[in-house]
Amino acid sequence: MTNRTGEKMPLFFIWMVKFFCPFIVSVVLILTLLNDFSRDSQLAREAVGWNAGVTWAGRLLWILPIVIFGIGALKPIET
Repeated sequence: MTNRTGEKMPLFFIWMVKFFCPFIVSVVLILTLLNDFSRDSQLAREAVGWNAGVTWAGRLLWILPIVIFGIGALKPIET
């Protein structure tokens, strides 16, 4: 941004984007993984009659965007 427009990004926002947001996202992801794959969650799903297909369809709703984001981060598109 500085090279193109001469404006400087405030240090607070740089720290938020580089450190705070990835930290919070990582914590939430780890807690989600632990909760979703725990035995208690599996028993609750079985109690309401969900089969494995329904369970994995729900998991793919949050797993696929993470995988696609990772692929995109490794192979950026030139703009």
